[in-house]
Amino acid sequence: MADSLRGYDYVRYFDGIAGPYGISSTTEDLFKWDQALHLNKLVTKETQDEGYITGKLTNGKAPAMGSLEYGFGWLIMPPSERGKVYMHTGGYPGYATIISRYVDRNNSVIILTNKWNTFNIYDLFRSIDDILEGKPFQIPVTEPFKKSILLDNAQTAALEGSYQFKDVPGLIVKVRVEQGKIYAQLTNQPEFEVYADSPTSLFYTVVEAKYGFTGMEGGKYNGLTLFQNGKELNALRLK
Repeated sequence: MADSLRGYDYVRYFDGIAGPYGISSTTEDLFKWDQALHLNKLVTKETQDEGYITGKLTNGKAPAMGSLEYGFGWLIMPPSERGKVYMHTGGYPGYATIISRYVDRNNSVIILTNKWNTFNIYDLFRSIDDILEGKPFQIPVTEPFKKSILLDNAQTAALEGSYQFKDVPGLIVKVRVEQGKIYAQLTNQPEFEVYADSPTSLFYTVVEAKYGFTGMEGGKYNGLTLFQNGKELNALRLK
């Protein structure tokens, strides 16, 4: 298969950038669709109400995403002073989306972004929600794009190896280099390319996480620290 050999896989197959049958949309179009639902122009109110009822799975439990129960394509928010609220999120590498319909108030929040790693879409949604509720709000902080640097062969060789985390012995991260690119793979997780912002620091672009390397000995670092979600996990190189 073309581009299937590691090191020559220049093509990335992304089949979900467009919706089914190539459908795409904008916030303006989605708002028109939302208003057509509100005015019962697309389907009747009775039909819509059926979509907001949680069904049952074969195990007797309600379908859910996290703590939110699922209707027909809608996540059902818990009862609150906002009235009935139905929402859904979406995402793909580079993209993040959210729609929330406050059906009792005819308010809707629709956010589409192709800069998913420069700000948190949920923070933005919560700020807009606070504005609609007349509550104090904060403008989300926009993170600048991270810039990577190129390391020479000796610098990348110093990073290569497997590191076992002290507090989680079953968790190991393998760092390897291939044709100048650096990859990291945690136990039972996919391998991802990581990027250097210094000779002793690597960061992900798929998640907000980075590694810091310490203790150079014999041309190799003997330890690293994983920084993620405000936590630090230390690991030692396996011999």
